[in-house]
Amino acid sequence: MGFSIHEIGQINDRLANLKSIYNTKDIDFNKKKHSIYVDNLHCAYLELGETYILPSCSSMNGPDYISVQEYLDQILPFAPMLFDGLQLLPEPRPKKEIGKIFFTKELPSIESQKFLLVLSIDFFYLGGAKASDILNKSTQSLTASIKASRIYFKISVVPVQEIFYKRGRIVGFDSLEMKELLEYKKSNETGSSRILPITVMFDDIDFQAQESLLQKALNIQDSNWKLGKIYTLAGMDFLSFSLRFLIPDISFIEKKWSEIGPEIWNRITSLERYIDTNSSDQDLNKFHSFLRQHRAESEMSVSGNLCWKIEIDS
Repeated sequence: MGFSIHEIGQINDRLANLKSIYNTKDIDFNKKKHSIYVDNLHCAYLELGETYILPSCSSMNGPDYISVQEYLDQILPFAPMLFDGLQLLPEPRPKKEIGKIFFTKELPSIESQKFLLVLSIDFFYLGGAKASDILNKSTQSLTASIKASRIYFKISVVPVQEIFYKRGRIVGFDSLEMKELLEYKKSNETGSSRILPITVMFDDIDFQAQESLLQKALNIQDSNWKLGKIYTLAGMDFLSFSLRFLIPDISFIEKKWSEIGPEIWNRITSLERYIDTNSSDQDLNKFHSFLRQHRAESEMSVSGNLCWKIEIDS
C-alpha cells in the first residue's frame, strides 16, 4: 500500500467535510443506527442492512488510492459516523496488515500522555459470499470484488509516545511500549523461564497474560462485561495497551473516553496498587456502567456460522 501526499490530502479533505456532505442542520449526524455483530472468528462487523460493492484491490499491496475512493463512495452514505473527524494513515499498523485500511485521530492528552483513536477496516472480504454476490473473481494479483452488507472493523484507543505530522496531517506514530506489561515469559527446554525482549513480530507474541493483568487492573469481570471472550475489551495493539470499542460512532467514543479515560489510564500505570486488592472500585463506576450496557444474543450468520449480535442499551 502506498499513497502520495496529494492522494492522502484528497482523501482527508473528503473526510473532513463529512458533516457538510451527509448532514443538514435538521438531521442528527448519528441518527442512523446499524446492527453490530461479532463472528465466530471474534471479529466485529457492522451490518448495514443494505448492500454495497467492496472493490477489488491488489492482493500483494492492499488497497490503493482508487480502491479506497471507490470504497468511500459506497460506505460514507451508509455510515458517516464511523469516519467522523478521522484521517487516513498512509501505511497500515502493523505494516504487514496490508488487507486493511487505517484511520486515526488524536484524542486529548491525559496529563502529558498522548492518545490516538485508531480505526482499522478489513478490505479483504471475510464473510463468505454467494456466487451471485461475487462481481469479479479473485486472481493471483487482485482480490475479488464482492457485493456485501458488512464492514469488518476494529476501533481502539492507544497510548503513543510520539505522533508524526506532515502538512498538518497525521502520517505515523511511535507506540508507547509498556515494558512492565510486555515482558513475555517463555519456558525453555529445562523448564525454567526467561524474559524475552520485544523484538519479535507483533502477531507472534501471546499477550494473554498481559491482557489478564489489564482485566484485573480495570476490574473487568462477568458482572460488568457480559460479552467475555466473545470480544476482548482490553488488548495489546501496536505493542501497547488498547481499549477496544464496539460502537461505530467516533464522536460517541470521544465523549466516552473523556469520561472514563483518565481513571483507566491511572489504573493501568499504577498496576501494583490495584492488582489483588479488595477495593470497592467506586472510581470505576462510570466505566463499569458503560460496560454493562453491552449484551449479546447468539445467531446464525448468512453463511451459516455462529455469530453474536451485540445490543447496546442507551
